[in-house]
Amino acid sequence: MAELDILWPLIHWERRRDGGGDFRIRPLWRTVDEPATRTTIHEFLVPLGRAVSSPREFSARLYPLFRFREHESRGEPGSYDIDWWFALLFWGGSSKEGEDYFAFFPIAGTFRDFLTYDKIGFLLFPLFLWTVKNDLRGTHFLWPLIGWGSGPNRGRPSWFRILPFYAYSEDPGRRENHSLLWPLFHWGREALDTKDPASYFALFPLLGWRSSLRFLSWFFLWPVFRHGHLRPEAPLPVREGRPPRKARYTYWDAPWPIFRYLANDWDGKDLRQWWLMPFVASTRALGQESLVLLYPFLWRRKFENARSLRKDFWFVPFWRDVEIRDKKHEGRVYQNRRLWPLFASTRKPDGSRKFRTLAPFPYDGKYAIGIREAWDWAWTLAEVSEDGRGGRRERGFAHLWSARTWASGAYQCSIPFLFNYQRRADGRSTLRFLQLIPISWTSGPSNEDGGGGETGKRGNGG
Repeated sequence: MAELDILWPLIHWERRRDGGGDFRIRPLWRTVDEPATRTTIHEFLVPLGRAVSSPREFSARLYPLFRFREHESRGEPGSYDIDWWFALLFWGGSSKEGEDYFAFFPIAGTFRDFLTYDKIGFLLFPLFLWTVKNDLRGTHFLWPLIGWGSGPNRGRPSWFRILPFYAYSEDPGRRENHSLLWPLFHWGREALDTKDPASYFALFPLLGWRSSLRFLSWFFLWPVFRHGHLRPEAPLPVREGRPPRKARYTYWDAPWPIFRYLANDWDGKDLRQWWLMPFVASTRALGQESLVLLYPFLWRRKFENARSLRKDFWFVPFWRDVEIRDKKHEGRVYQNRRLWPLFASTRKPDGSRKFRTLAPFPYDGKYAIGIREAWDWAWTLAEVSEDGRGGRRERGFAHLWSARTWASGAYQCSIPFLFNYQRRADGRSTLRFLQLIPISWTSGPSNEDGGGGETGKRGNGG
């Protein structure tokens, strides 16, 4: 059996190309089996709920109520790492290495691997907080107003602040930063471990500057007026042992975001950018070009590298045309076109194609997981897909009409409650009126095997 509908459109089952099953109780529940990876996926109340079970991982979520994930730690068999939260109040986790944690936010607890930190502990947040990142420890009171931190040894980064009065941070040999009456006064030195150390000062947002051996930049009424340029006497860059060459770097925002001009071939990007918003914006660099007209409506972009060439054209939100060509394999093309909300078409490098109308949901891929499977029956007028190997599938009128053709020559079609017609690859055919009264006949032998067989049947029930 290839497909089954019961109480259309509520209950639907179909066999996937990989031999797994796809069962749906629209729009509440969906279960998918993937035999090749021994994975089972449950989707419920899409896009809020999802659960995935595989040999190496189990995860479940129902946003914003809870999330749970258990997986192999660092990919090592027998190891595990568990993280979970409930109602954004209770957080916890454990691992084989003994890295256990629990938190009842905002009362007390500990987070692990959270917001770029290895550990965060708190008591009556934001009253007291401590952090660990690599070997650096921080202590906070009335976060983020008062705090200090440092590494275990001299020469490691350290910081201290009592906002808004004073703040200081230092990474010896690399940078030092000061702030007074934050966010008004800032000064310090940066890039001390490079050939171009810099110093800066700012009375934010009124004015500020940054100066180094090679560059000078300033702002006035940030971010409205900004300028930077390469000093005429700056040493020229040397790349890959080649002699120094002339370089240019300059930019102007005057005023941002209406006008910008940027020219940069100092660091090898060969970047040219200018815009007069919202009328026109242009960007050119190594391997990419972009032109925007009447921002944010018209976009034309090109990206190129050694492997592929990508061209995009967008008329937001109505038209999108994306094409990616494989430069190493002639004929391998990905193409996606959409005239929202009327139709969408996709062509993939393996030769498969899909066309559908209507197409009101504007996203594809990971941003559309489970959405169409749960809801597209409600807006589908027609859908045609080809697998690139001779197989073809058709749907129409809210999935009332469904038809499949296999490369073997087998064919099936049906309308729920009315009829189901199946033609096997060996020429035998069966027509079922009202899904109950079968009429069978043979139209002639076929030289091809299988393909249709029992997988060519579709049943429907009321």
